[in-house]
Amino acid sequence: MSTTWKAAKKCGQPQPDSCCGTDCTSGIKNRYFSGKRLTPDALRVEQDYQVERRRLLNRAMHGWGVVYGYPVALAAAASGAGTADGRLAIGAGLALDRMGRELLQTGQLVVALDDMLELPGGTGDCWLLRVHYAERLVAPVSVTDACSGERAQWDHVCETVRYSLQQVPCAACCKPQACELACGCAGGPCCERQLDDRGQAAQDMPHDARAGAACCLCDHLAALQPGAECSALTEVDEGLRVDLRNGVALACIELGMDECKRWIVKEVSDACGPRRLVKRNDLLFDLIRGCDLTHINFISWENWLAPGYIVDWDDFEACFAPERSRPLGGCITTFEVGFSRPVRKASVTPDCFALRFLIRQREGGWLVPMRAPIVRIDFADTDPDLATGASLVVGWGWVSDAVRGLQTEFEGTKVGVEIEIRGDHILDCNGQAVDANARGHSGAPTGNGTPGGTYLSHFTVGEKPAKPDPDQLPALSTDNGGITS
Repeated sequence: MSTTWKAAKKCGQPQPDSCCGTDCTSGIKNRYFSGKRLTPDALRVEQDYQVERRRLLNRAMHGWGVVYGYPVALAAAASGAGTADGRLAIGAGLALDRMGRELLQTGQLVVALDDMLELPGGTGDCWLLRVHYAERLVAPVSVTDACSGERAQWDHVCETVRYSLQQVPCAACCKPQACELACGCAGGPCCERQLDDRGQAAQDMPHDARAGAACCLCDHLAALQPGAECSALTEVDEGLRVDLRNGVALACIELGMDECKRWIVKEVSDACGPRRLVKRNDLLFDLIRGCDLTHINFISWENWLAPGYIVDWDDFEACFAPERSRPLGGCITTFEVGFSRPVRKASVTPDCFALRFLIRQREGGWLVPMRAPIVRIDFADTDPDLATGASLVVGWGWVSDAVRGLQTEFEGTKVGVEIEIRGDHILDCNGQAVDANARGHSGAPTGNGTPGGTYLSHFTVGEKPAKPDPDQLPALSTDNGGITS
């Protein structure tokens, strides 16, 4: 039956289609039939339908922002001297604006201040650089109308881009993108855990732990509208129209004056901070895998982590330097950790690590954890702020007494050793916590695709050979064999 529900309620009488002519706001397209005359208006309907549907899918499925490219830097001087002359070199790139339009630049473009549009309404010491969708009329032709009069027309429209500047506070250049996901607490049996009279989960109402998150997404997406906001183009020059409302931010720059008192681009203060990024499918999968995260890629004791392996005592003792470190003190160890990306030294402190020994007690075989004092962290990198590796430095007195002294806890028994690294406390050069989650019993690399986490390793050290106690040695004999002087 082909009638609609409304037609069925009216005794099956077919009703006129409510979407016809200019009343169709969801998209009108041509219907072809023999004898149809393809006028300019008919072809324009066809083109508008295809273009608007593509833009609808762009903004609905991909969002908006920079897809890739558009690197921004100071351009080299035209004289070839290698110094900048106040212009910007903007590389090839692709972006999507809020309307879903593709902003494509196929090659590098050198842009001066006079080539950019100035948008009003801003204040601050920095200038925000945006790229805008633009249309330029090209290929002029002369046509004859019905009255035999000639008039000029343009044969094609070139989809291109134009750049603008607007004053902003410099702090706004580094402001992170706000979360757009906004939802409340959805209700209903699909979104809540159902409880019976005893307060227990109802057995006949299976509950997925992610149902609440799905309801949150539904709540957010249901509030979005498929239509677009104002997308009118403004004519800024003869044959050139630009969308001034929906530019895509690229960079923040600073302006200054040259020796001739002319305004020029002085510096690119931030070429990435203001950008909103479109995440392609391959990028999304990389983010799921944590490819953007810093992780631990080297652990010096990795070869000791195999289950059942017993570390020889001499090899373990050799991990501690034979002499006290000067002038800072402590005992430098060979327990070293390397990172896949530089980390901030200020965040790598002794409390980010733990060196524990599980000492078996005679009564009941209790394993009592005892922590070695880590007094500081040593860095081989000379950079004052960043490091790619760190070494543990323990107390010299502890090494002298507990490791190399007499009658220590290590004598006569095997000892379990745990070394813990707390990635939540260690920040990389981008200010993000190191992905330090362990992967089974293996060493590096660490990580489960989320920032932070704890790496915990365990190995066993063989018993320490007993050293003779000088106070327990037998007394030396005074018998000289009967020889007299």
